[in-house]
Amino acid sequence: MQETTMRKDWDGRAQDDALFWVMSKKDGWKTKEDYYASGRADVEKYVLPFFARHGIAPDDRFTALDIGCGTGRLVRALAAHCGHVTGIDISTEMIKRAREDNAHLTNVEWVVGDGTGLRPCPDAGVDFCFSFIVFQHIPSKRVVTSYFREILRVLKPGGRAKFQLRGTPGNPPGKVLWYKGFNTFYIALTLWRRFLPLPWIHRYDTVYGACFARTEVQKALEAVGFDEVSTYHETDRYLWAEVRKPR
Repeated sequence: MQETTMRKDWDGRAQDDALFWVMSKKDGWKTKEDYYASGRADVEKYVLPFFARHGIAPDDRFTALDIGCGTGRLVRALAAHCGHVTGIDISTEMIKRAREDNAHLTNVEWVVGDGTGLRPCPDAGVDFCFSFIVFQHIPSKRVVTSYFREILRVLKPGGRAKFQLRGTPGNPPGKVLWYKGFNTFYIALTLWRRFLPLPWIHRYDTVYGACFARTEVQKALEAVGFDEVSTYHETDRYLWAEVRKPR
């Protein structure tokens, strides 16, 4: 059911305005060049410093996987630094546009996933996994954590991953004073109209997906079997995780 809903929703968004739904911009994207340039900027901000910090010097044998690749905004940028990049997405429409927009790239591969894991990516096949502004849209904590196991599966021994999660509830009716995230919904105490405390219960959806506490993510990743687990908030809203697969 979730796979069908996710694919239907994201195929519809790809048909509506793929660039906006991959990377929202208030006034929309005037050109594809600007859109893909934003991918280069994000790789320079989030990936290249990560590589430098861990002594990673990609060569023509270095392989990367972009989870939730959309139209290939980040795949195109990663392809300039890696020997081979695979982009996986649940939306057939997004993958169709990725192939069209990036037909000139010879070191990339596009895969339609099932929305719950990384099949058909092989075991121990990539050096680096990355995911940005993707897991925040998955309306089930169990599915998000299933990706943790899948990332461990597809990484080579010693391989590393960096990915972003939703750190606070999405779309609350006011400032969140306290919250608790469950598998398919969250409860929160919010400040409505700036002064009135309001209890709030909201189901996750394919825009405002599952939210996690930092300690929860840390424990889950360690339990899966990663080492060198690091989690941090870039902002209150978004949470990053960095991990390594043991050798």
